[in-house]
Amino acid sequence: MAPSGAQRWGLVAVAVAVVAFVGVQQWGAHLLEQGVRLALNAPPFLARWRVEWPPGMWWALTAAVVLAIVWVPLTERLPWRAVLLGSGAVALVWPALLQGSDGWDSLYTILADPLAYLPTAQAIDSPAEFLRTYVDRLPDHPTHVKGHPPGATLAHWLVDLVGGGRSDVLTATFLVIAASAAPASLIALDRVAGRDAARRAAPFAGLAPAVIWIATSPDAMFMGVIAWAVALGAVAITAPPRWGLVAGFGAGLLAGAALSLSYGSMLLLGPLWALAILAGVSRRWQPLVPAAVGFAVIPLWFMALGFDWFAGLAATNEAYQAGVAPNRPAYYFLVSNLAVFAVTIGPAAVAGLARLRDARVWWLVGGGVAAVLSANISLLSKGEVERIWLPAVPFVLLAVVAVERRWERHVWLALQLAVAIALQVYVASPW
Repeated sequence: MAPSGAQRWGLVAVAVAVVAFVGVQQWGAHLLEQGVRLALNAPPFLARWRVEWPPGMWWALTAAVVLAIVWVPLTERLPWRAVLLGSGAVALVWPALLQGSDGWDSLYTILADPLAYLPTAQAIDSPAEFLRTYVDRLPDHPTHVKGHPPGATLAHWLVDLVGGGRSDVLTATFLVIAASAAPASLIALDRVAGRDAARRAAPFAGLAPAVIWIATSPDAMFMGVIAWAVALGAVAITAPPRWGLVAGFGAGLLAGAALSLSYGSMLLLGPLWALAILAGVSRRWQPLVPAAVGFAVIPLWFMALGFDWFAGLAATNEAYQAGVAPNRPAYYFLVSNLAVFAVTIGPAAVAGLARLRDARVWWLVGGGVAAVLSANISLLSKGEVERIWLPAVPFVLLAVVAVERRWERHVWLALQLAVAIALQVYVASPW
């Protein structure tokens, strides 16, 4: 059967993405040979190349085969609530299987790295004192701590306190939050574009190749928080007025929480900002008021305790410029970042972006794309976007709704899973 025009556009987009990735990989290797300081060992990734197939990969391969065969029809037939629960379950198990193939201890030892958040979090005696002195003591903090607002470290402190100091509990908590981004994105899509579109996207939710950076990266936890902010935002502008006001406040509260976790959240909340525009266009502006109130709660609370978000951003930017960033050439990363993001969303989403014609879906997908492009142009993400841009993945991935035929969804899902396996085998990431 000859491909249709839409199918051809999708295939062309994937071919362009493959060529672009190979190009930036070779370009990066050439720059390293010329002595350019990319601070990447396996450009365009912050990783090292390897070829490893540990015994645990057979479990991942088995799971991939089962998912590729049964998950598409199940998402068509199961009750909607079961689809949402199932998407969260597969988004939880799949990254754990891939990361666990390197040994189950690899799921939690990374978070205890000296350059990560946990050692700093475990040294906190008073959260209020930590907030008050955060900006002044920023140069003394490890790399990841100084690169984020204090909420990221305080999240580690809270989970570590409740979990009794176990890094495996920390990993499990963050992974559950990250996995919940899958049903959250489907809830948002269901509200904005309808149940049929959401069911078409359901087989792919939580199964982008980005999963190899999800099991042990705190940025994946940020992804979960942002995803639920967007989901509540979608509920707010589509629900009856009373519930819309409640959901609007919740969306704003989570968006404000996201700002305390990552400075980049201001951009990566792009799908939520798109929904705010949609609310204005459709004259459903009432939820915007409680959303604005909720958005201010955590930043104002932190400010009352002594942390100025803008002062923190300025100090972090100063630390960023004092590190490897000035030596990383912008001309390379403006291109390589986008090639890496294409890998994280996978070939199905790349094809979907070229084929998507549903304006309703574009409110969410376009918000995610705008977030990525804005972050790229800002030049505050020179490399490492495989984890930094994770919050945009669930919503750009929704472009797969353009894949309407069941047999195509089987094929594209299999490709998504195959790319994730290939990345796990060939890329050794520090996260």
